[in-house]
Amino acid sequence: MADMAVQSDVMEAAGPYDRAKALSAFKLGDLTFYWITRISAISVLLILGGIILSLIVGAWPAMKEYGFAFLWTQRWAPSADPPVLGALGPIYGTLITSVIAMLIAIPVGIGIAVFLTELCPQVLRRPIGIAIELLAGIPSIIYGMWGFFVLGPFLANTFQPFMIRIFEGVPVLGAVFAGPPSYLSLFNAALILAIMVLPFITAISVDVFKTVPPVLKEAAYGMGCTTWEGRSQRRDPLHPRRGDRRHHACARPRPRRDHGSDLHHRQLVPDLVVDLRAGHHDLGGDR
Repeated sequence: MADMAVQSDVMEAAGPYDRAKALSAFKLGDLTFYWITRISAISVLLILGGIILSLIVGAWPAMKEYGFAFLWTQRWAPSADPPVLGALGPIYGTLITSVIAMLIAIPVGIGIAVFLTELCPQVLRRPIGIAIELLAGIPSIIYGMWGFFVLGPFLANTFQPFMIRIFEGVPVLGAVFAGPPSYLSLFNAALILAIMVLPFITAISVDVFKTVPPVLKEAAYGMGCTTWEGRSQRRDPLHPRRGDRRHHACARPRPRRDHGSDLHHRQLVPDLVVDLRAGHHDLGGDR
């Protein structure tokens, strides 16, 4: 009993000191973590600002020589006297191919994600998921060369003549698909970009769909909902549709930053044409 009393007195005497020391250690750790995370967040903004600044410095001679009019000038004639350099064509080609790529990739990516999370047999989920994720590891230059030498000729010789025959005489669509087939086209470039962003849209969509609690799925099916109704009509705070808009934004930057596949569309259309098959043979050099 005497030993226990002595130990109790020692613990009471040491208690306040140890508590203050522990709180001080926790405070130091929290403060260190706070500043590390803050510096990391600020560094992202500094890097982005540095990239923008370096682009402005690199482009300043052209901006000084041609002014901001090069942004909306269509003609590209570097061998003219004086040279005429217009960026409107490349900007137009980049925006159009990116929009078409997202129109193709978003429905396909969401469809694959729904299949993997709702319908795919358990045995096939992992192999299919790995196969799709492997697409993200392929360098963009490989996509560009494959599209240039394999996909482009196939579309020009097979797909495009078929679409021309199908939509001939149809308003709007007839104008979109009119013209001679080409293996260097906006549609070909957009298709390559869609394949490039597909793994990102699929992966993020799968993660978003997995946030839906299983009990809500079981409740929907228990009430007699079909698979389509259970997938499309659930309303809950974690509904995947709340994340759909964000994962589209995560996938969009790749077609704008990867230049390997831009063998198709960086040199496409200084002519602002509606024809999705208009290619670099429509450009010409000096005009």
